[in-house]
Amino acid sequence: MIISIFSLIMLVVQRPGSTVGPPPPDPDYVIHAPGTPIDENFWILIGVGIIFGIWMRYKRKHSTNKAS
Repeated sequence: MIISIFSLIMLVVQRPGSTVGPPPPDPDYVIHAPGTPIDENFWILIGVGIIFGIWMRYKRKHSTNKAS
């Protein structure tokens, strides 16, 4: 009962939060933001994915042929 009364008092007494939104981003950081590493090496990532897919199909084909 005491906890309920205390909680009610704390909810009533609390001031509402600020109505102002978050601060704007720093313009220097936005202009000079670092690029993500995937931007530069995108084609390498695609090539590795294709090679890996071919290798997995080759491995699956040979593993099913050995079982029969």
